[in-house]
Amino acid sequence: MKWDDANGHRSAVVRVAAGQREGGHVRIWFDGQGRVTSPPIRPEAAVSAGLAVGGGTAVGTAAAAFAARKIVRITVDRHRLVEWGREWERVESRWTGRTGMTARAGGTRLVAVRLAVDHGRGGRRGAQRAPREHTA
Repeated sequence: MKWDDANGHRSAVVRVAAGQREGGHVRIWFDGQGRVTSPPIRPEAAVSAGLAVGGGTAVGTAAAAFAARKIVRITVDRHRLVEWGREWERVESRWTGRTGMTARAGGTRLVAVRLAVDHGRGGRRGAQRAPREHTA
């Protein structure tokens, strides 16, 4: 294909539709250096690409924040359990009357405590005693 522009005569190899007649009009796109290039994307395609990139960025950021929170939580919980075990070693003998159990076991023991709460009455389950029978 040959054409004239402000810089003089130009020529380039350009693909055209089958059946295009010689001397017909063809739209050609150029880049900033004057080289033949493909046409720019349509506005609808630009909007779709922007939405896809924006949505992907939002999902990726949320996933990274969730993962960071999870890692911090696991790390902090492990630290809390170690500290709880150390504290239990200090108070176990006062509360249970046992001595040296943890030291003989070879390290920190972790004890799980389950608190059963009766949310309906606002108190602990089993906290009320059954009435005693009195004989006269």
